[in-house]
Amino acid sequence: MTITINPSETLRQTNPATRMRHGAIRHPDGYLPNHDGCRWCGAPYFGHRRLLWAASRGMHPWEQPTEAQVAARRAARARVEAEADARGPVRCEAMNHDSTGAETFCVNEDPDHREPHDDDNGVTWPVEDWDREAAG
Repeated sequence: MTITINPSETLRQTNPATRMRHGAIRHPDGYLPNHDGCRWCGAPYFGHRRLLWAASRGMHPWEQPTEAQVAARRAARARVEAEADARGPVRCEAMNHDSTGAETFCVNEDPDHREPHDDDNGVTWPVEDWDREAAG
């Protein structure tokens, strides 16, 4: 994140990926708030306790975001999702079920691998023909 100081406002941070400006307290975890999150802290309505603290507002109840905030949050999320889609998968996304019915995922770093899927816990399963067709 880059820090921008403007004499007419308090210290703000600009996230280069989303180009959203926000204070360090407002979204301290670095994740984009829901487009309909609280006007002051970004917390969702059902996740907002009765009162939360935000440096810009102090203790506050959930308040509906402005139209400009909703538009900026939607645009930022669209940019991040478009960049993630352009990058493609970073690992194999195959999933299977183990003997207890729990989901197990392939740990191979190459999304286009041809060897059998492996979950690193002793469970392996073959790469199916449709997997190969999807991989190209």
